[in-house]
Amino acid sequence: MQRKFGTVTKTEYDKQNQILSTQNQAFYQKQVADAEAYYKQQRDNVFKLIRQSVTAQIDEINSQYNAALKTLNTKVPEPTQKEGQSKEDFEKEKREYADYMLNRAAYAVDLERERDKQISEIRNSNYTKLLNDFDKALNEQYAVDLVKFADT
Repeated sequence: MQRKFGTVTKTEYDKQNQILSTQNQAFYQKQVADAEAYYKQQRDNVFKLIRQSVTAQIDEINSQYNAALKTLNTKVPEPTQKEGQSKEDFEKEKREYADYMLNRAAYAVDLERERDKQISEIRNSNYTKLLNDFDKALNEQYAVDLVKFADT
């Protein structure tokens, strides 16, 4: 309007347009930077939740296996020879007890290996898959928003 009615010279008008253009550019760059910071914060928050989810699953497995191991490790008294029990029967009972203790130890080792295997599977599959899926979705959304800011 001022240009139309001659209250501003062409030089002043061009200078003001340049300043306005610079301000708009700075504004849009700030918007992009703010969007980047926002999405980084959102990503970090989701990663934290996913890590907590994985940790909770691992804690659940540990508690299950610890309960099984605790039950397995309950004290079983060694056999004693009872009055009137033959020496052969007592020896047989001692062998069965020794076999039981050996099998129990082997079973405990198997339980620990299975627990470690399940924990490893959780960490490798669940954690990685969730993070990759979320990161992909977030990057896609970020790209869409970046195009929106660039177009304005």
